[in-house]
Amino acid sequence: MTGPCPACQYEGKYGYHCSYYKYHWETRIKITRVRCPYCGVTHALIPSFSLPQTSHDTQTVEDYLREIGQGVSRRLSGASVLQQGFEFQTLKRLQRSFIRCALNWQAIFVAVLPPVLTLENFALSLALPESKLWLVQANRKALLNGVNAIFNSRSNILLFRARKPGELIPLNSIPP
Repeated sequence: MTGPCPACQYEGKYGYHCSYYKYHWETRIKITRVRCPYCGVTHALIPSFSLPQTSHDTQTVEDYLREIGQGVSRRLSGASVLQQGFEFQTLKRLQRSFIRCALNWQAIFVAVLPPVLTLENFALSLALPESKLWLVQANRKALLNGVNAIFNSRSNILLFRARKPGELIPLNSIPP
């Protein structure tokens, strides 16, 4: 892993923690998890071409969201997703997930979202460079600001809290 640890800003070598497999379309890819030696937080190193928590291609999902924002029908804009064998409901879930994640961004960063929420308007409001992979760039920007990756993250704990080395996070904060 390169760059500072999103949890504690430590810059240095990270140790191998474990690995797991996820699907990217029909191909299994290996995801490596590393552990920060300072704070002990683990991070998954997911390639930018694969959208976290899905088996979808990042670029395909962005193309779908971009075309939906331009007024193209769901069926036409999601044709490449449907050709991979996914059901039509998947397109609705991708769209709802984008809206939910954008609203999380707004709540965490107290940002003003554009009145018409499209992928392009969202990227412009974040001042992301004119290029592809805006969802990846937004996740990286969140990590640099001490917030877990927002788009399709599996974590429900979005803010990293300051921890001392070796300090454990209690799983159940309410005594029995």
